[in-house]
Amino acid sequence: MLRTSLLILISLLINSCFKQFIKSDKKIAEHYNSRSIKPTYHILDTLGLKIHYATVCTDSSLPLLIMVHGAPGAWYGWLPQLDDTVLQKNFRMLALDRPGYNKSRQGRMVNDIDSQTMIVNKLVEMHKEGKKAIIMGRSYGSPIALMAAAQYPDKVDALVLISSATDSASEKYYWFSKLGKKKFVRWLLPTSVNSATDEKYAHPLQLGKAREYYSKVKCPSVIIYGDKDYVAYNANSIKLDSEMVGCPHKLICIKGADHFIAVKKPEIVRDELLGLLPKLGLLKK
Repeated sequence: MLRTSLLILISLLINSCFKQFIKSDKKIAEHYNSRSIKPTYHILDTLGLKIHYATVCTDSSLPLLIMVHGAPGAWYGWLPQLDDTVLQKNFRMLALDRPGYNKSRQGRMVNDIDSQTMIVNKLVEMHKEGKKAIIMGRSYGSPIALMAAAQYPDKVDALVLISSATDSASEKYYWFSKLGKKKFVRWLLPTSVNSATDEKYAHPLQLGKAREYYSKVKCPSVIIYGDKDYVAYNANSIKLDSEMVGCPHKLICIKGADHFIAVKKPEIVRDELLGLLPKLGLLKK
């Protein structure tokens, strides 16, 4: 009885910890209430799944920027980029909810990284409109972005990889990680947290698949990580730098930064995105 009560207490603490990263529709509406540029929402029906995504800017003359979140995560994790007025003038931005997260929870869970890559490729195909496409991945979104670039080199022209979780040997497992596999604990937790747990335990196999593609990427790429990242250890990005031998790329270490660079250091992300434009033959506005 004591053990069960303790597990329930721990699961509730985990739940409250993750809730700070979850935004309700009401909170999103309040966020955009005073903003003139708001996202448009869409559903992609593919692989028996309904994938929710948001877009900002429909100017077909601009390059496409697709943003892939980690685990757990949601499209709104990219709000600092989606709301950036400079980026709005230079990119058509698209941020998706990966399968199992936020509004893409309908249907089966997808732990297979090949299917995740196919979804990203489908979005590129639908929205590229003959222009340049950049994929920006964060955490577990990075290996998905890398696979898309390697598999579809004619569609993906550049990568930005932030706080990457690309190496299963460098995976961090918390003391409470295994709790997330217990049925009664899962019942107490949000679907997105359960999805993240399922993905985490699938990482050894799935990241093994992804790793075969890192050396096959040909497009210009930027790898950004913080030296205080205790979620995806530095070894992920450092090892990735040595494995991306087939493309021009640079490795950027941000001193004092943690796992949430895209949110806490958005100006660095913006500068690196803008810096890719001349390399793609596009002029900044």
